[in-house]
Amino acid sequence: MFATSKDILFIVLAVCIFGFTVFVCWGIYYFIAIIRQMNETIKDFREKMQRFENFLTVIEEKIKHSTSYLILFAEGIKEVLSFLRDRKDAKKSKKE
Repeated sequence: MFATSKDILFIVLAVCIFGFTVFVCWGIYYFIAIIRQMNETIKDFREKMQRFENFLTVIEEKIKHSTSYLILFAEGIKEVLSFLRDRKDAKKSKKE
């Protein structure tokens, strides 16, 4: 089977190259798995940030709309109070 020491060297080199190849393939597999996991994590983070941004946009719109309604409400109260004041003044002027 082994005629010379050169044959033993080639067999040992072949086994070493095979072992190195298996190790490199195993390393590449785990490297790809890590990259995939990072990609999924980044994707989830982006989705959560998008949801948060949408939430802030909705809150901002609600505040803007409620502010405009609040201004209308305040104007209405001013009108009612001025009407009541005018009415009170009218009643005072009738009594005099």
